[in-house]
Amino acid sequence: MEEVKHGLVEPQELSEEEVRRGLWLVIKDGMASQAMATLTGGAFLTAFALALGASNFLIGLLSAIPLFAQFLQLPALFLIGPLKRRSICVWASGIGRSAWLAAALVPLFAPKEVALKVLVGAVAFQAAFAAVSNASWNSWMRDLVPEKEFGRFFSRRMALTTALAVILALLGGFFVDQWQRWFPGRGLGAYCFLYFCGFLLGFWGLKYLSQIPEPPLRLGRESPGAFRSLLGPLRDENFRRLLRFYGLWSFAMNFASPFFVVYMVLWLKMSMALIVALGVLGQFVGLVFLPIWGRLSDAMANKSVLRISVPLYALSLIAWTFTTLPEPHAMTVPLLVGIYVAVGVSQAGVTLAASNISLKLSPKGAAAPYLAAYNVLGSILGGMASVLGGVVADALKGYSFGFFFEVSSPTRQYLQPLLHFKDLDFLFLLASLMGFMSLRELSRVKEEGELEKGLLVDLLLEEVKRPIKELIPREGLKNFLGVLTVSQRREKGG
Repeated sequence: MEEVKHGLVEPQELSEEEVRRGLWLVIKDGMASQAMATLTGGAFLTAFALALGASNFLIGLLSAIPLFAQFLQLPALFLIGPLKRRSICVWASGIGRSAWLAAALVPLFAPKEVALKVLVGAVAFQAAFAAVSNASWNSWMRDLVPEKEFGRFFSRRMALTTALAVILALLGGFFVDQWQRWFPGRGLGAYCFLYFCGFLLGFWGLKYLSQIPEPPLRLGRESPGAFRSLLGPLRDENFRRLLRFYGLWSFAMNFASPFFVVYMVLWLKMSMALIVALGVLGQFVGLVFLPIWGRLSDAMANKSVLRISVPLYALSLIAWTFTTLPEPHAMTVPLLVGIYVAVGVSQAGVTLAASNISLKLSPKGAAAPYLAAYNVLGSILGGMASVLGGVVADALKGYSFGFFFEVSSPTRQYLQPLLHFKDLDFLFLLASLMGFMSLRELSRVKEEGELEKGLLVDLLLEEVKRPIKELIPREGLKNFLGVLTVSQRREKGG
């Protein structure tokens, strides 16, 4: 709807009903997109590439390609204004998602070497058009979602999409294992089927994406003239501090994370089912903690959440180095369970809070260049980290360092490793160090409502204890303990 004032066409704001309908469609589109991403990325992409004969360096490159593609968000900003943001998102997403059809079909007819090149090309093609779509999507969502609901809405959306990802990952892992039992020696067919399903689900999501209402774009705010210089975010001192934090954090995380699956397959000799199950565990824990982080970010500040979740993730990277001493041991799987629990908790906090703080520090109505700079910087540094991580992993292959406890006698010698690092362990240690370094940059970012770390921990514990208190009322627990005490006294008296 448009109305005319003083001879100029003025866009009319969306009604409350249109906004609410749009938010529900955003959730539906997010679930369809997440379904596609689950079946065509993550552990399934790594396993698919390994089945086609990919090297470790190529695994890192596959992780880096979507990150490098985010650079295309910058030229894509010039499309906003001449074209509607919704049109850009729908067309770019549709063109990019078509690449998964080629990735699904080519391995059925072509040699592995050709299929691997097609898979790499499909990842690059889809990532490029996804970046073009994201540039408009970020600006679109900044104007559609009410600012006071950022934390609650995006945590709810993330919770629903994470729940769907958990279910699909489990079903996908079970399907791959069953396929290999049904068709021994033809495991590629399972991944081809998953990618074909991802292609269909991705196009199903376009139905919802095309129906989301678009708020008016104010001329002079995010018009093409506003993009004559993309240096605006760099002139904002506080946003520049945020960029330094997020860039270093993205580099640290992507330096190691692409090699988690490789580490479990090559060094821990784990089955795909167990690898997927651990990933699902992390996603489930993240799902549980998302509303907790969402309430905390709305009540206090996103920076406060990051001060807890960032070091937790960095510590989980260090824990990877203890899964072999120097070989897998009895505590390897329990330790991995603890690692993925910590990763789930911390990633939920970092993902939500980092996204929210970038939105919060971006000027309303002129958010596109700020969010594009934020995403592009993190993506480019993350992509460089993935490639560099692969190079470092190859360079350090065969190197080891450790401390051992030795007890010997004239007839016997006992040697117990206390610490032992080899190959990918060095990547995890370096990434952890960079993660802790990013906290220094975070401390310089200014955000309203920031709390002291100790108070935030207390509030976090209260949020965690809340569902426990609801399940076990205080009076009921008190009565139970009273009965238990009387019973123990009677046993002693008897």
